[in-house]
Amino acid sequence: MKKISLNNDYQSLKAKLRQSTAGLVTYFVGINLYFCLWFLGSEGESLVWNHQSLRFNHLWYASNVVLFLVFGITLIYRTISKNWVWLNAGPMKIDFLVQSVIGIVSFPVLLYGSLLLFSDIEKASLVSYGQTSMFLSFLIYHTVVFSLVIILINLSQSIGGAGLIQRYLFRGLSRPMQVDKGFMFLDLNCSTAIAEQLSHTKYSGLLGDCFAILEEVVDKFPGINVYQYVGDEAVLHWDYSDKHLCNQSIALFEKFKVRLDLQSSYFENRYQVKPIFKAAIHGGTVTRSEIGSTPIHLAYHGDVVNTTSRILGICHKHETDLLISASYYERLKNEVLDDSYKKIEEVVLNGKVHRLTVYKPLKPYFIPERAYQKI
Repeated sequence: MKKISLNNDYQSLKAKLRQSTAGLVTYFVGINLYFCLWFLGSEGESLVWNHQSLRFNHLWYASNVVLFLVFGITLIYRTISKNWVWLNAGPMKIDFLVQSVIGIVSFPVLLYGSLLLFSDIEKASLVSYGQTSMFLSFLIYHTVVFSLVIILINLSQSIGGAGLIQRYLFRGLSRPMQVDKGFMFLDLNCSTAIAEQLSHTKYSGLLGDCFAILEEVVDKFPGINVYQYVGDEAVLHWDYSDKHLCNQSIALFEKFKVRLDLQSSYFENRYQVKPIFKAAIHGGTVTRSEIGSTPIHLAYHGDVVNTTSRILGICHKHETDLLISASYYERLKNEVLDDSYKKIEEVVLNGKVHRLTVYKPLKPYFIPERAYQKI
């Protein structure tokens, strides 16, 4: 398991580096494009843009140094904010605003410091430069570019990649196509009883905190993404042809349970309940299509999705928090120890004609009668 954990961290780091590199390149090109247009606009006579002892090249060099510093500070914040929590559970919800403020405020401050370092300009001259229209135009341009970069990074993280961003921007609906996908349906155990105990506001807060923890865990497993949230249910998906991801889906669920346990005191104090989730895992060929126009939704249709949902509904009956379809289990028989799962044959699913075989862990995580206790 330690080897798997290290691999997860490595894959997660690679994904973040790719995302950060793309953002930095966009930021770098955007800022330097301003200077290129600035230079061309003066027909090569950049001296006309000088301000007292401040030269064109001084501002260009200083800006390039500062943009790396600003982007580095933003990345450090993004990393730290994953560990910062609101009331001890769930990531902060104001990331975009804070990141924008960091970039917009720190840029002129660091730029002033860099100009003092790289040029012979006096402080009084630098203050007067800050009052010129050329500095104001540069600051506005930087604000627009930096905000755009942060929006694209957050959007890429939210909807699952640059490819989807391109389709959303150009509003082009792709044709339905068949893909192999693995699915995990997660559901809050005893949700009806918990909802009756709590107010609507507190129940929504409970789900928000649970799903925020889930997203933090999913972030550690590149390739596995949140497909959708429906009420107290979350659906994850991944490439079914990738056996490594199929195996990692089980590890993800186990890690999610551990994280919930670590936050149990918070949930008991704030909501007087200890949330426990059950899950069903299945995979196969489904149809992927984009539906709607305002907004566009990425949807998966097929018997695989329906079957996974039905399997989730029989977890209580078989006294387990995890059920895996036989086809999914067979796909992992070289990865999962045979003696760690129990085979359950002739399972009847609601609305299904044919019976199904599923597998459950021999060591169930909860006993249904005690899964929900009013604290």
